[in-house]
Amino acid sequence: MIRFINIGDQIDDKNRFAFYDTIVDKFCEFSGSQSWDNITDFEKDYIGDDIDRYRRLIHHNWRIVVSDYESKFRNSDAHLAHDTFLNTLK
Repeated sequence: MIRFINIGDQIDDKNRFAFYDTIVDKFCEFSGSQSWDNITDFEKDYIGDDIDRYRRLIHHNWRIVVSDYESKFRNSDAHLAHDTFLNTLK
């Protein structure tokens, strides 16, 4: 049986999740990764035919976040300048 595991920020400062296979008693690994900090990265790493099986296991309270690149852009000066510009047009 596959279980969704909310690792939290135990590994680093990022909130992470993983999947644990109780039959073989180890964490699932896809494309060399065993944990992810967002669903998008998990979907990129997933290898197999039944990704919906894993999607259904993700807890409804798990935050849906964008990739690290998009996250960094959102916090960048360029993004803040863009938002400021858009606000002046209102």
